[in-house]
Amino acid sequence: MGIHYVNGSLVGDGKLDAQRPEALMYEPNDGKLQLVGVEYIVIAADWDAANKTPPALMGQLFHYNTSPNRYGIPAFYSLHVWAWRSNPQGIFVDYNPKVSCEDHTAGTGMQTSSVHGARH
Repeated sequence: MGIHYVNGSLVGDGKLDAQRPEALMYEPNDGKLQLVGVEYIVIAADWDAANKTPPALMGQLFHYNTSPNRYGIPAFYSLHVWAWRSNPQGIFVDYNPKVSCEDHTAGTGMQTSSVHGARH
């Protein structure tokens, strides 16, 4: 999945905006980060309180993630979009076998934060 930089205020606002993804996904390469995709994330209880159907983007339904989960957050909906790196499994599939964090090392100045954790 790469390294995720997450805007927590967007995750917690209960809304989705195609122009403002909640997370940007990067792949480390030679000490630099290359943008490979985005992720849309919304807390399920917030979304469900204001909507009768699960979220969708470009006709693609979001994935529902239960709680407790490995991220330590309430149940949420999410959708990955591999916009800058093709994914042989599909543009909306969570994991991309073409993306690696193998070049990421602590202390390189690349700080990480994520709903999903720092690396996948």
